[in-house]
Amino acid sequence: MRNRSRLLVILLLLCQGAHAGGITLIVDPGDFPDSLNAAIQTGNASNGPVAIEFPSGTFSFDSITSSPTPIMQGDITLMPQGKGLVIIDGNGFTGRGFEVGGGGTVTFDSLTIQDFDGPGIMIQGSSTVNIINSTISGNNNFEDGGGIFNSGNLTINDSTILGNSSRNGGGIFSDSDSLTIQNSIIRGNNASENGGGLFIRTGPGSDHIDHTYVTVDDNQAGINGGGMSFDLDDTSGADQIVFDDLVITNNQAGNNGGGIDVLGGGGNDDFRIRNCRFEGNQSTVFGEDLNINSPDGGPGLLLQGCSLIGPNPRTRVENPAGEFEILDSLVESGGPNGIDNTGTVAFGGTVFERELADLVPFDSSKAPPARDKALCNDFGVGVFQSLGHNISPDNTCNLNQASDMPNTDAMVGRDSSGKIGLLPGSPAIDAGLAAISVRLPALGPMLPCGYKDANGLGRPQDGNGDGVFECDIGAIEMQGGPDIVAAQSSAYFDAGRDGEGVFVELIGNNLAVVTMFTYSVDGNLPTWFLGVGNVVGNSVVVDNMSEFDGGVFGAGFDAANISSTVAGSLSLNFPTCESVSKPGKMAFQANPMGHFSDLLVNASRLSTIVDCNAVNKGASVAGRSGAFFDPARNGEGIFTQWLTNGSVVVIWYTYDSQGNRLWIINDAARTTVSGNKVTATMLFPSSTTSFGAGFDPSEVVLSDWGTVTLDYQAGCNALTFGYNSSVSGFGAGSFNYVRLTTLSGTSCDL
Repeated sequence: MRNRSRLLVILLLLCQGAHAGGITLIVDPGDFPDSLNAAIQTGNASNGPVAIEFPSGTFSFDSITSSPTPIMQGDITLMPQGKGLVIIDGNGFTGRGFEVGGGGTVTFDSLTIQDFDGPGIMIQGSSTVNIINSTISGNNNFEDGGGIFNSGNLTINDSTILGNSSRNGGGIFSDSDSLTIQNSIIRGNNASENGGGLFIRTGPGSDHIDHTYVTVDDNQAGINGGGMSFDLDDTSGADQIVFDDLVITNNQAGNNGGGIDVLGGGGNDDFRIRNCRFEGNQSTVFGEDLNINSPDGGPGLLLQGCSLIGPNPRTRVENPAGEFEILDSLVESGGPNGIDNTGTVAFGGTVFERELADLVPFDSSKAPPARDKALCNDFGVGVFQSLGHNISPDNTCNLNQASDMPNTDAMVGRDSSGKIGLLPGSPAIDAGLAAISVRLPALGPMLPCGYKDANGLGRPQDGNGDGVFECDIGAIEMQGGPDIVAAQSSAYFDAGRDGEGVFVELIGNNLAVVTMFTYSVDGNLPTWFLGVGNVVGNSVVVDNMSEFDGGVFGAGFDAANISSTVAGSLSLNFPTCESVSKPGKMAFQANPMGHFSDLLVNASRLSTIVDCNAVNKGASVAGRSGAFFDPARNGEGIFTQWLTNGSVVVIWYTYDSQGNRLWIINDAARTTVSGNKVTATMLFPSSTTSFGAGFDPSEVVLSDWGTVTLDYQAGCNALTFGYNSSVSGFGAGSFNYVRLTTLSGTSCDL
């Protein structure tokens, strides 16, 4: 994952060295903590960014004589000097490690902060903290927040919160309106009351909490929420709490919610967990994996694309009040009950199963083993609601829609590695929820089964080979085509949406670069996304397709101003390498905290760089294909494709003079190649349409922008890029471009 993240940093063309031009201060190990305190005071007094660097080693506080570090109120980054390991050891010091207040912006980069008798980091008020590639461990707070106490704005990336303890929120306690955690682990933390790993309390305003690729493992709580505990305001505001790719395993609660405990919430809230796995969680009373206690009309919780599996000594999900929706998921009973409920539970596209171990190897002649209790138990109040397309080995979940299959075995099994999958002939194949629809009005239109399954394969697939891409029931998708090969680097589009498309570059190591040229939601402007993803079977799966701001065309461009936001996630799923007579399918799942919408369209091949049956046939013009940019202008660049029919495709991702995103593409009929040089007439969208359901190809007008030239140097790794525009605000100029990507299966002919 981190290799992909590093590549993404390069390919997103973001400026490195945010503190360029600021002050750098070095902490003196022989005068610690005084030298650190002095550096913080300098950072607080500075009008610009300050980097405080630590030589490699362990910096220990004296538990008796040391004083708390000053509250950080400036623009400060704490980081190692060079690449050495830096440990800041509280050594049992009574008090917090670091405190950020007064609106300060502080980054902790590649540090270990440990063993304070108080939170390792405390964030107050309107302050902002970024924790990057760091470990917060072994801190103990008798109040709330062992590792981190947050009442400000907190972002955690590529970090570990390990072995901390407190009253509530052993790892992290947050009662702020802004918390983002990405690519991080919360493990082995303990709360004497609630939220062993993480405790989140929302207030009367609108809170925004976003987590991606988070593992919550082996945490404990004395009362509720062994892994995580949520105390949601139910009076006003519209909170957004979104988890994507959540793994919550082996957590324990003394009372309720071994994995997660949810209390409260309002009807305007959006609380969803997508692509998750619950396994091995335990509670003494209710809800081994989940306990949900929300008021009538509250948000409850949406699970989509989740697997709730493993042994379950009591009840996997307990829903005593509120609403709970589960879509496109796998629920293994694993014990007495799958779901106990007196609130409202809605199921759609979900597989209910007996113990999965009974299906290894699968024997259809054997009857399901007897169980003491049912998969679902509503105590006679009739609150289970079917949205259709469910499978269950009994009919205790009120599966009453025509598309439901009660008393049916879904034929789910494990392979030799323990990976869960559908067995050939499973009735779940291509029988799931269909088309984008508004199944849950509060959440708006949604993809029928997300953009990927629990194993990372793109969805939907054509699992039965009938030429129609349909979701399988449950969290697992049957692959519907051969594995992707290098020849599938190409441009793809939906024939009914001419004027929009994606460029796919397969670059080796099961990685792919994907760009999308499209339009804003309001239809007023063009826009573009870029992301780095994984090749999984017959799919390209990109978790973060990002949109960029801060650029401007021409001399005013400053790479330091470039920033990115995640527009959504994407998968491209192909039935064949050729993907023309049988197009693939593209699923775009919008970031719910953004402004785009979910999209499900065809993906037909537009260009052929290497024939499907002719990969790795030696040097050719295909080796000139790839992405190129000017290192002095990180934030814009070109993607080129040299095709087998002798033509060249060039698309330039840039900005206009007002700072709006702009893509410019060549007119193939007016593009010439002479030796190492390409001369192309370029087109830009002078009239645009809207993203998503409002797309109308008749509204798109591509007009002449001007010409560009690409003059390749020997080795194909550099070129001179010249431009001459006839559109006001662009003018003429040239850049020295260097290669960013090399396509698999190609080699240079120059």
